[in-house]
This record gives sequence, structure tokens and C-alpha cells, in this order.
Amino acid sequence: MAELTELDEQIIALIEQSGRRSNRDIAKLLGISERQAGLRLSRLIAEDLIRVITVVDAFAVGFDIVLALGVQVADRAAADVAAELAQFPNVLAAALMTGQYDIELMIAVDSNATLAAFVQNDLATVAGVRSLHPSLFLDVAKYETGAGPVSTFPAKLAIPENSIVNEVDRAIIAKLWENAWETNENIATALGLSESTVRVRVNQLRTRNLIHITAMRNVAIGPDVAFAIIGIEIEVGQQQAVIEALCAQRQLHLVARVLGRYDIIAQALVRNNSELSTLLNTVVAKIPGVKSVSCAQALQIVKFDYRWRIAGPRTH
Repeated sequence: MAELTELDEQIIALIEQSGRRSNRDIAKLLGISERQAGLRLSRLIAEDLIRVITVVDAFAVGFDIVLALGVQVADRAAADVAAELAQFPNVLAAALMTGQYDIELMIAVDSNATLAAFVQNDLATVAGVRSLHPSLFLDVAKYETGAGPVSTFPAKLAIPENSIVNEVDRAIIAKLWENAWETNENIATALGLSESTVRVRVNQLRTRNLIHITAMRNVAIGPDVAFAIIGIEIEVGQQQAVIEALCAQRQLHLVARVLGRYDIIAQALVRNNSELSTLLNTVVAKIPGVKSVSCAQALQIVKFDYRWRIAGPRTH
């Protein structure tokens, strides 16, 4: 991870809260000049240390089913299988892993029927897939988009047709996906709308927590970054206490209650294997109510569609 100054961290924290915050606001809140705020933020973006992005809440817009899928591979290189799986828009993330499962996927679909068709018509066509091991997300206690590999991937998942998001709002979101800092005036001109209409609709989308404009640190797996998926089994009656303890750990960016493999799945982003070992053995394994902990470390992130946020309970 790149070394950042205390001021850099403060600016990033403010942009994470509100990605459209002005340099004037940043300067006022941090007690610095507007020029200094602008130069610092411009440098962070120019050096690709952060990117301001628009993320959409997957559950809120109609993706009723989100699951983690462990894939075991046979008779084909796992990297080739992962690359092919990553081409499917419904695959939000794909990673080559150590451990029991060669590949881990995160998948979002809008219904059981869509999931069945995806498994039968898409996943079943990929050579080398030996077995699939799902964990259905029941609710997500913690999900942070604050850090991850920022890259452009051609396969993009669209908002479901039966979503509460109407056609005009979809068009506005598409523009904000292209450029989270795009002005309301430019969006209005491109879509043939008034500036006031766009301003009101963007505010409504944000107020309803359908979209979030935020900052994302651009990090990739390497000598200074390790990413791992942690599977946790817990004792009966201890689930909520364990979840609260896990959510308090800064290295855990996702904590989800699941049905399938494990009781809880967490994702960790740490500086090195030593930090990961400490997290697993000194922290997670010693939380009261935890029965067992398993961990698989990512060798390569093949795909990460950062446009989607997976948070909160399934409400559809």
C-alpha cells in the first residue's frame, strides 16, 4: 500500500463520506487553503492512489440473491477457468485462491429463476468446472468499498428490469458510473433534461441509499497487500455477538451471515501474511462463540466490479 500523509488520509476520509465534496468544503473542514486541498486531491487521483466512484446498492435495486461461490477445477488451468467465468456480467468478483477452492466468485442475480438459468446455461458451459459450493448471503453486517483493485472490466451488470429504479434514474446512474464527478449540468445536457431535474434525482438516489459517491483506494495484491476470505463456524446462539466483534476489526471489509459453507464469511485486506496470521489466530479464533476458522488467500484478483455495493439485509 502506498504511504500517505496524515493530511492525505483526512482528505480521503472526507471524500469517502461524500464523493462530490468540494475543495472549499474540504479546506474549511481541515483548516487548510482551498488551493492546498485541490492540489492534494488532484495528486491522489493523478497518481491513481484513489478513484472517486459511484456505487449502487445491489439489494436495494433488485438483486435479491447474492452468493459467494467456491469453484473446484479439474483438467484445466484455474486461471483460464477464472478468466472465462469473469466474462459473465453476473459475476461481480472472481479470484484465484489457495486452499480447498481454486476460485472464489461473488454472484448477484435478481431471482431464483435467473440463478437457475445462470447455473444451467452459463456456468455449466465452462470447461474445467468440477464442482460448485455456494454460500447464500442472508444479510451483510459490514461492507466497505474503501479499498480494492480499480480496473475497467468489459462485462458490466445492468440494473434489473424489474427494479424500483426508473428509466431516467438508470440513465443518470450510467453517467455517474462513467464519471462520478460529472456535473449535473453536463448530465442534463447529455440526457435532454433540466439541470434541476438531474440535481433533484441525484439527491433522491443518494437519500434513498440507492447510490453512494465515494472514494476508493486503488490497491492490488502484492508484497504490501494480502487479500483473504475467511470462513467461520459459530456456536448456537452466539451469531450476533460474533458478528459485532468481527465488524469491529478494521482489516475486515466484508462480514456476512450466510447459508451454505460456514455460518459467516468475512473478507480481509491486510499488509502481509504476518498481519493476516495475527488477525486469524489472535483475534478471530479467540472471539467467544467461534467454533472454527478457515482461511484462503487470494493469489490474483481476476475481476472486481466495484460499481456494486453489497450491504444490509435482503429486503426484496
